[in-house]
Amino acid sequence: MPAVACPIPDCDYLTEDLDAVIVAALLTAHGTTHTQGPTAAAKIDRVRRPVISAAGTREEWEYFLSRWSDYLFVCLFALRPADH
Repeated sequence: MPAVACPIPDCDYLTEDLDAVIVAALLTAHGTTHTQGPTAAAKIDRVRRPVISAAGTREEWEYFLSRWSDYLFVCLFALRPADH
């Protein structure tokens, strides 16, 4: 099959002289470059501070301590300066 150009105006993409199935796959894959919208930065949710009731059980207290340890680790990690 002869080389096929991208049907989008002002696009210079051109496939090589390959089998029709491969050309169709290449044009489909290339088409994704025309449909990608602007990328937005992902919104990061704040880490919620763990809470416990005053009348909790021993198991709830142990669970709270575990969650509190994880919370402190995440908060301290977030405060670290970024490596450059």
